Amino acid sequence: MNFSKKMKNFAMLSVACMSTGLTALAPVVSANTAESNTYVKYNTRETANYTRNSYVDVKLTQQTGVPGAQVEVFLKQYYDEAPDVYFVFGEHNCIPLERTASGSYIANLTDEDLKGSKDFHVEIISKIPYGTHKHIVESKSFKLESSFRR
Repeated sequence: MNFSKKMKNFAMLSVACMSTGLTALAPVVSANTAESNTYVKYNTRETANYTRNSYVDVKLTQQTGVPGAQVEVFLKQYYDEAPDVYFVFGEHNCIPLERTASGSYIANLTDEDLKGSKDFHVEIISKIPYGTHKHIVESKSFKLESSFRR
């Protein structure tokens, strides 16, 4: 078979796969679960990292066959008093994050939390220097990775 014939066959295979929803060249990412040998669907990410260069890093993780996801927030700025960190979907779905021993903030999300969400933001509430009340000192918005949308 000559090269042009091979390319024609490959192009026809690619078109046939794309029309049925498959991607011929996409890698299959294996799940990180010990109890399952299933695979994550094509082009689905199990981990999404969001970075703001000076304030926060956000890491979303999910597992195949396990509903929901987990969010972990790493603060890059020092605060005199441990701040309150919230993960917010839309205007009314506000999820408080708990501080871990390593200093990051973590929470588990349900499918209901993720349902219909296209973006989210992280709010950091802390006392400002020389203040007595807590205020929102940082609010960063992010687009939700498509594989986390329900």
